Amino acid sequence: MTIKMKYSKYFLIIALLGIVTSCSDFLDRTNPNEPDNVTFWVNEDQLENALPPCYEALQKDYLVNWTESTAETVMWGNITSGLSKVSGGKHSYTDGFPFTTYWTGAYSYIYRCNNFLDNYNKAQVAQSKKDVYAAEVKTIRALMYFYLTTFWGDVPWVGEVIQPEDAYIERTPREKVIDLLVEDLKWAAERMPEERYTGDKLGRLDRWGALAILARIALQNERWELAAKTSEYIIENSARKEE
Repeated sequence: MTIKMKYSKYFLIIALLGIVTSCSDFLDRTNPNEPDNVTFWVNEDQLENALPPCYEALQKDYLVNWTESTAETVMWGNITSGLSKVSGGKHSYTDGFPFTTYWTGAYSYIYRCNNFLDNYNKAQVAQSKKDVYAAEVKTIRALMYFYLTTFWGDVPWVGEVIQPEDAYIERTPREKVIDLLVEDLKWAAERMPEERYTGDKLGRLDRWGALAILARIALQNERWELAAKTSEYIIENSARKEE
């Protein structure tokens, strides 16, 4: 092998190593067009922009169809559809829709809420302001867990973002989950505004929305005193009591 060929060979190896290293560095970079938890949670605008994915839980499928699907008098068009199988008493564990769908969907929204709650405190915003956003998210998460416990009783409590390998966890007793929801909703109600949102914020949850969900959860779970006191407080203090 000539000296020229020998050096050419080494030069090629070094060049290839440089390309591999450069590619590795390039692939490790953060996509500037997509938000991530390292760079996203900085200001109030970003907190507000992170709310809609959580609010997507408050859609017709979860607020109406899920609960109505178990009514024995409901008929949903095609008598062989998943929802009609439930009302007809023919739904089995092998049928994915509706219950497997609702289970998976509820936990997907819980994941979104958990991701918000795990990161919102990073924002350089006054604590009282960012807690309002967190209060809305905790209320949405509580509603999803309320539906889950209503249909399945004991369910896995996931209060933070977990890794896929940690997803197979034991169910938490229903009473314990309800305790956690009551705690979250009381925390939320204390931080949410009494005034109804208007303008471009119309539709966001306020204190009375959180308390109404708290009263409903308490009633469903036979916590009579809490249900009565919360309902009375809403009636006597809500800004809409005159309506």
